Amino acid sequence: MRFEAVVDSPLVETWVEDGRQGVASGSVTHCVEPHVLGFRWSEDGWDGPLDVEIELVGHGDSTPVRLTESGFSGVGTPDSLPSEHAAGWRYHLARLKSASEARAVDADVS
Repeated sequence: MRFEAVVDSPLVETWVEDGRQGVASGSVTHCVEPHVLGFRWSEDGWDGPLDVEIELVGHGDSTPVRLTESGFSGVGTPDSLPSEHAAGWRYHLARLKSASEARAVDADVS
């Protein structure tokens, strides 16, 4: 996903699925650095956009991430889309967790 964390900045995500490249695009809707990022995005074939908000909630030595995606009833896609997106977000958040933990270990070693 490529974007600048500035309101109204364009956002583009690309991926390959079943040998075909997919593209979702939208724009940043709100940003409260360093805690909240919101964006609206859609794919070709959707009847409307989805809204995403990602909030980092610092708590002691950890930072829980709260992610909300809404608007599924208005996009006119299969009923499976919410669960597909939930699985995708879990995958990406697990990768973010691993990367941030690796950086924390590297920082402790330095």
